[in-house]
Amino acid sequence: MDSRMDKYIALVIHMNLWGATACSVIFASAAACLQWYDHLPRHGPWCLATGYLSFLVGLATWHRLPAVSRLQGSFFLDKLCIHQTNQAMKKKGTESFASFLKRSEKMLMLWSPNYFKRLWCTLEIAALVQAHRQQRFGYGPVVVPLEFVPLTLAKTALVSWSIMFAVTCLHDVSVALSEPGIAKETNAFIVIAAVLIVSISPAAGALRRFCRERKNLSAQLENFRVEDADCTEEADRAIIMATVSNWYQNADDFNQCVRTVVRESIAQSIGEGNKYPWKLLVGIVLVRGFNELDNASRGLWADYEVPNALAALAFFPFSCSIMLLFVRLSWLFSKERKSRIADMLVSSFIGLSSLTYTAAVYWFIVAGLPRIPIGPALLLVALLFVLCLLLQCGMRRAGAACC
Repeated sequence: MDSRMDKYIALVIHMNLWGATACSVIFASAAACLQWYDHLPRHGPWCLATGYLSFLVGLATWHRLPAVSRLQGSFFLDKLCIHQTNQAMKKKGTESFASFLKRSEKMLMLWSPNYFKRLWCTLEIAALVQAHRQQRFGYGPVVVPLEFVPLTLAKTALVSWSIMFAVTCLHDVSVALSEPGIAKETNAFIVIAAVLIVSISPAAGALRRFCRERKNLSAQLENFRVEDADCTEEADRAIIMATVSNWYQNADDFNQCVRTVVRESIAQSIGEGNKYPWKLLVGIVLVRGFNELDNASRGLWADYEVPNALAALAFFPFSCSIMLLFVRLSWLFSKERKSRIADMLVSSFIGLSSLTYTAAVYWFIVAGLPRIPIGPALLLVALLFVLCLLLQCGMRRAGAACC
């Protein structure tokens, strides 16, 4: 069974991301003002800490604000809205699934690999297709308002934001404690590398598993059979199968709908192949922005020349490209190896490759970019933005055959 925490993380990111972003920007700006006017010590990641922590609080609580709750609307959750012990009431609720969904704007699918193996989840899909079959005019294709949110991807995003936050905090502390000069950046990078070495290989293993699951989704839908779905209670199976039989000519009719209509809707929702959603890079961009806000409030920007400002700007696409490269490599090397040791070596290779890229570009931005003419420096910063686009487009092409 899927973890409740995984579902919670996916749901709050989906619903509260932009509200949490606004909240974090407000609090980080307040910390910057306090630091600028010397109400806070100037040596400390105040904007970074305040901004990211308020971002996490916003993710967890934004939907609880009354005004936000009215704007966002509400969810129909079958487990909470259908009686779980009274069989007669459960049967009535189950038969009304299509009516509930007909009056809903869209269905949010918190997807995990066993979603289409569970009979209750299958009923949700059956009800969605049936509801919009009834609303269709003429003989055009059935279009279902389905939003697809993979649980693993949401959790990966939260972990990547937290690693970025920890690395940036440690970098700032290390720089503050070191003597001026190139050794200062050397010590800072050693700290960053230590954190990444510990965290990046296990993360690669988890992301590779997700990529395998995502690649298998197309085959899972193409071979879907409602008769093979799992159900913990046989009494529930009888109720669900009877409901599906009332909505469709037979089980094969419903199976065909899943293989075509649902499959196409999922492909439209998540794009071609293994696309890493741009909005999941928001946390990384915020961490970099808060770090630069700390630098500005300490008065460092007053000493910046144009090359230094370009170096600060380059860290934004660079930070995003690390994550996109990491996902890209995990997708390319997602195949499970025969032995556990070989599989761990593949994950370590992904981690080492990402770390090598991080080290090379980091040193170029810190030591090389401020020393070259403005024109070529500006071009190189633009190339980092282009690299992010290429990594994203590359992932889409690599997975174009999936789903």
